[in-house]
Amino acid sequence: GVAKSETSEIGSNAFGKCTALTDLVFYNVSVFSSGAFDGCSKVTNIRINYKDTTSDDFRISETAFPSKTGVTIKGYGGKVKDYAIKRGYTYSSLFPPSPVSSSLNNSKYAKIELTGVKNNAAYPNDTVKIKVTPTIDDGKSTSDYAVKDVEVTADEKIAVKLVETAAKYQVFSFVMPESVTSIYVTMAKKSSVVAGTL
Repeated sequence: GVAKSETSEIGSNAFGKCTALTDLVFYNVSVFSSGAFDGCSKVTNIRINYKDTTSDDFRISETAFPSKTGVTIKGYGGKVKDYAIKRGYTYSSLFPPSPVSSSLNNSKYAKIELTGVKNNAAYPNDTVKIKVTPTIDDGKSTSDYAVKDVEVTADEKIAVKLVETAAKYQVFSFVMPESVTSIYVTMAKKSSVVAGTL
């Protein structure tokens, strides 16, 4: 059977061991308490339509849903996606992907690789990583150039974090917004890049 909920909280053990349930659909639920659906052995599909899944108001107890394989959970990223990964569920985003473009001030001095982006689009609330490798004309890596700035903009400027520095590249990340996003990387000769200014 299908369970649809309009309430904002599912209490502890509210539907525990309801073996007839196969599909769960939630509209305004922001709290899933411990054991809420534990033991519901036939559940295969969970859809959480609550959009603000990164807020403190949204909570999913580690034991809210059945501990089993073969479950697909759909939601708006954030804690729903984290929960799906932790439980070994298949995750599917309810957000449509948003377009992403990237460019350099001079493409002969660097190569950009994006992860979290497919067909020039990414899902909102997903983490996008930007790997920047300084290069010279023939595409070989060089230590003569460095990243001076990484700017990500959508409707406004997006916060970018440096997450990895290696001998031949740097990796930056940001959380994808719900709108068209542009990435612009500025490269400069190493002598003109001041350490710690990014």
